Amino acid sequence: MAELLISVGPKGQVLIPKSLRDEYGISPYGKVVARKEKEGVLISRPKPDAVIESFRRIAFSGKKIRASPAMLKKQFVEGFPKGIPR
Repeated sequence: MAELLISVGPKGQVLIPKSLRDEYGISPYGKVVARKEKEGVLISRPKPDAVIESFRRIAFSGKKIRASPAMLKKQFVEGFPKGIPR
C-alpha cells in the first residue's frame, strides 16, 4: 500500500484522507482506534468487541436510554448525525 503524508494540527488532530475513509468505511463522527506500534501509531476501525464493550458500559451506567441495540450499533459504527450531542 502506498504511504500518504498527512499533517498533524495544533491540537494533535490528523485528517484521514477521504479516499481511505471511504475504503475503510469510516464516517464523520464515527469511531476509530489508535494503537501504539513499534514503528508509530496505527489507526483502525474498532473490532466488534469494542461495540459490545460500549453496550456493557451503557447497560451498567444506570442511565435510561431510548434506543434499540441495532440503532446504537449503527451510531457507534457509522457515527452520530450532526446536531446530536456526543
